[in-house]
Amino acid sequence: MFDTLEKITKRGREKAKLEDERKGKLESERELIIEILNQRFGEHFDKRLEEKITHLT
Repeated sequence: MFDTLEKITKRGREKAKLEDERKGKLESERELIIEILNQRFGEHFDKRLEEKITHLT
C-alpha cells in the first residue's frame, strides 16, 4: 500500500516539475518576443500588444 502511495506521490511531483518547466520556458519565450519587438519598433511598439503577449497561454 505504501509503495503505491509513494509511486502516486512521485508521479505527482514529476508532473508538477514538468509543468513548472513548461511555464518557465513559455515565459522566457514571451520575454524574448517582447524584447525583439521592442528592438525592432522602439517607441512605436504598442504597449497594449506587449500586455497581450504577456498574457498569452
